[in-house]
Amino acid sequence: MQQPDYICIAIIDDNPFWSACLRQMLAAGGYNQTAVFTSLTDYLEETGPRPDLIFLDHALEDTDGLEALHQLHWHSPETAVVYCTGSNNLGVAVNAMKKGAVDFLQKAECSTDRIACLMQQLNEQAVFADKVY
Repeated sequence: MQQPDYICIAIIDDNPFWSACLRQMLAAGGYNQTAVFTSLTDYLEETGPRPDLIFLDHALEDTDGLEALHQLHWHSPETAVVYCTGSNNLGVAVNAMKKGAVDFLQKAECSTDRIACLMQQLNEQAVFADKVY
């Protein structure tokens, strides 16, 4: 199991309140290496190392979340993506999973406990197993 401080995380979401809340929930679990981007374009223009995990919003200002998911997998296929949506439409989550998301979060039901469970599940599934630090 990877230690939280060794996992680099990006949040791509145009809602600063949600991004701050998610960042705080991740930090509560010891995940402190978190970068926030307000658009897919901003993320793709970043020249630093790619994260191990991305939390991707469904409704971005510059692109549709499913299209963004496709671009992220093309640009960085080894990066795991958790799809985040404010919609209660389960079809959105199903489509994201079919397109390669490792999991999804409904924003209204998100909590520190849910994030902790998700991160534990991703570790158990060895999503971060090939990361060398």
